[in-house]
Formats: sequence, structure tokens, C-alpha cells
Amino acid sequence: MSNNGGSSRDGGGKGSSGSGWLDEALSNSAALNAELVAKKEGRELLGTPSKLLTCPKAKMEAQPGALAKLIEHNGCVGVKDALSPQMCRELLDRINVFNDALKRDVTNGDASFDSRFGGVNCRGLRGGQFGQRQDMFLPATDPVVNKAMKEAVNSLGPLLRPLVGCDARLHELSSLVSDPGAPRQCIHADTIVLPSPQFPDASMEPLYTFFIALQDVEDDMGHTVFLPQTHTSKAHLLWNATQRQKELFLQANEACQSKLKCGDVAIFDSRLLHCGKGNESNKRRVLFYFTVSSQHQWPLPDGLHGSNSVRAEDYQKYTLRDFGLKEDDEIEQTVAETQSRRDVIGTTAALIAGNMFVDASARAEAAAIVSSSTPSSSTVPRPVADLDKVKDAIIDAFQNRKYYVTGDLPESLVAPGAHFIDPTTDVVGWKKYTSTVATLFDGERSTVTMLSDPIVDKNKREIFLEWRLEGYLRLPFGYSPHFKPYNGTTTYTINDDGKITKQFETWDISGAEALLEIVPGIGQFFG
Repeated sequence: MSNNGGSSRDGGGKGSSGSGWLDEALSNSAALNAELVAKKEGRELLGTPSKLLTCPKAKMEAQPGALAKLIEHNGCVGVKDALSPQMCRELLDRINVFNDALKRDVTNGDASFDSRFGGVNCRGLRGGQFGQRQDMFLPATDPVVNKAMKEAVNSLGPLLRPLVGCDARLHELSSLVSDPGAPRQCIHADTIVLPSPQFPDASMEPLYTFFIALQDVEDDMGHTVFLPQTHTSKAHLLWNATQRQKELFLQANEACQSKLKCGDVAIFDSRLLHCGKGNESNKRRVLFYFTVSSQHQWPLPDGLHGSNSVRAEDYQKYTLRDFGLKEDDEIEQTVAETQSRRDVIGTTAALIAGNMFVDASARAEAAAIVSSSTPSSSTVPRPVADLDKVKDAIIDAFQNRKYYVTGDLPESLVAPGAHFIDPTTDVVGWKKYTSTVATLFDGERSTVTMLSDPIVDKNKREIFLEWRLEGYLRLPFGYSPHFKPYNGTTTYTINDDGKITKQFETWDISGAEALLEIVPGIGQFFG
């Protein structure tokens, strides 16, 4: 979780210089402000999170490829029983012993803070430099830690093979210790998206972090909250915009929380926005975690914006093979090798129908995610009644409401779980789509014009139109550049109820041109 090679830690050191008191005062002031921001996020912006999609271990073993694709799509998922209760108890005892010993070593000057602990969001103002929340690195050679890693890798092996492969590098090996009184964290991502406007020549395969609970995490102990599908470049662009845009972005995204039982694991893409809730109980909460990726080396120097919670002696030393993961020729290869990403999401619908997920609400949420991208198996979908009226409603929303630049698309036109796709965006849900559009464009100064009368194909249940878009964007720091006009097409797929299930766009420019050509000079704001 330490995302700047240890340099980002927000606790105060002992500080022997004359300015130490001032440094400590500034650090405490910044920490207090962060805690206030975190409280506002939880109270006013996120609402009540749903439960993280959680898959029984047997279903993970039966359909690992499809589950891997769901993780790639959503950015997070849970799996039951990654570690045995006995292993959890053994490792929990070991971590508690480590915690006392390492704090003592750092306090006595026998070890530096950064060699044993990582930077952590909202550490807490009590407990000195350690606070009430610690990211404590674990030694891979310790017998108990090594045993736990081998058990976890063996248990999750069916999923790890299609997700990252047997040669995936271990990037982090650590624990999160949340003591009573630990404050709620601000929403954050552990790593940035690469390539990015700041680092256009850098690239990185996904890093996946595995949070394993070593005890039942009760509601007042502080669950981890995730914002699904926020591990994309566009989500990070909106997240790093103005404070008001950031708040609108948070309000537009549905949140879920882990609610882990002992041995359960929450798996998430390190680029995904998330936070830990405050520990309001009288119990310590401990998560054992590791991070892996098929790409061995983080591309930016000195771990900048990367995942660095690992001891120096273990850095870049281990792959999953070192913990017993082996190729299994009998494991079926994921259908993603021959199907498109959205075809695989459709395949996941079969798993949902087969009760892959633990509770009914989770199954309903997953079904909404994939329903719009799972076409009927019949060769000719049956016609939709009143499709011409749907066309008229779309024309009204397009011309009069200018929803392409205002976000003013009537919810009554859109089916639950509708899919909105363009060369740079892949969004599920009416709320997320309309909020993103309203945040990104200056609707008053932007225009969208239909270039021809929409074409209705009643057999395919589709409406096709051509358009031209131009105007102004809303970007960070009050920057509102004019973008060059461009042409596009939109194909709407309509269900039997006359609602949009998919909006698919093509442009006469590429996604890269959308950043470089449509918005000249955007790079100067990310240098």
C-alpha cells in the first residue's frame, strides 16, 4: 500500500532537529484535515455500500477464467475460504508478535520506520509515529508467513493462473493492522493508471492485491469499501479534477464493501478507488495481503506511484512459482483468448444463473452488470413494440435535451444495467454515464447535431444515427478548452420494454486523438 517507496508515510518521526515541532504540527494538521475529508466522503458522498460480489471457493475452482474476467471488468471481487481457520489463527498470532517487536525496534533505533512499515492513508493521530493503522511488511522467509503464502497460492491457484500466470512477480507482502480508534480513510488508489498523460511512454500490466481477513471483520471493525470500475484512465482523470467534480464523481459511483469472514479474500486491481472504514470497535482488525502482477518491474523510478509494501530483502525476489504454483494442463483456458471482452462478460451470466455468487443481492448486482452485454442466443431477436416511439424519445433527448453534452438522458429510456461504450469509455448504468457526461462537458457551450434521420431496424431491435459534436470540456484547475468538432455514429440496442440496453459509439478519430487532437495542450496540466 506504500505507493511512493516509503516516502509518503504520513506519521511523524521522532524529529531531533529544531524544526521538529513545526514539522509535527504541520503533519498533524494535514492528517486531521484528511480525516475530515474522509468523514465527509462516507457521510455525504458514498451512501450505503452494497456487499462485494463474493464467490464460493468451489465455484472459483470450477470457472476460474470467467471469474478472472469479471475481476478485470469490475476491478474487485471476493472469494470465500482462501485460508483455513487454523492458518489464520497461526498467522494472526505471528503478526501480533511482529507488531510489538517491530515497533520496539523502530522506537529504539534498531530499525528505520521505512524498512518495516509503509505509508498508509489516514494513519490516526494517536499512537505516535505508528498511529492506529499500520502497513507492516512481512518477511517472506519467516516460516509462518511462508506457510500462509503457500496455502493461499495453492487455494487460489485456479484463479491465479488465468489472472496473472505462474510466473507472476510478488510485488508486495504485508499486513494491515487497524487498532481501535483507527479513523476512516480517504478514497484513494494504490497505484496510478499507466500509460497516463504524465507518463505516456510507461506501461504496466494490472497489479492485483489480495486482502485476506485473519478474523471475522464485524461491521464496527471497518470493512474495506470499493468503487467498482474505477480502475480506468477516465475514472482517474475525473478523480483528479476539481473538488466539486470529484464529489460529483463519487456520488455517481456505486460503492460496495468487503464484509470478510475469517479466511475470506477481497481481490482488487491496485488502480481501483477504495478506502478502509474506521475501526469503531474495541478489537484489532488484521488483514494479511500480497500483490502480484504478470509484469515483473514497475516502470517508474524508485517505485513512484507504485505498490512498494515489501521488505528490501524480498523486493523483486519471488514469483508465484516460489510458493508452489504450477501450470495445470487440465485447467481449461479462458474463453477470452478467442472472444471479445464483452463476450466473456456475457459468459459470466451463465455463472450467475448457476448461483456462482453467495447472496441474492450480489447475484442481482452482477446480473445488472452483464445483462446488457449478453445477447439472446436466438438468431433473430423478436421485434420490439413501439420502436418508432422510442426513436422519437431518443431524438428529443438528443436534440432538445442535448444529453450527449449535458447528461440529461431520461432514466425512463434506459434499462437497468445498460452498457454505454465509446472508443475511450466503457460504463455500466444510467447514473454513472449521465453523471460522467455532465461532469466532463460544458453543456451550455457545447453542441451535438444529428446529421441524418435515425434508421430503425426492427428485426435487430436497433436504432442508428449519425451526429457531429463540438464545444468545451471541464478539466482540472478551471481549464475549459475548446475541442475540435468530430463526427460519430451511435447504435442503440432496445429491449422488449422499449428501453436502451446498449449505446455503442464510433468516432472518426481515435481514442488517443481525443486527448491529443481534440484537447490541444492537455499534457501541460499533468507534467
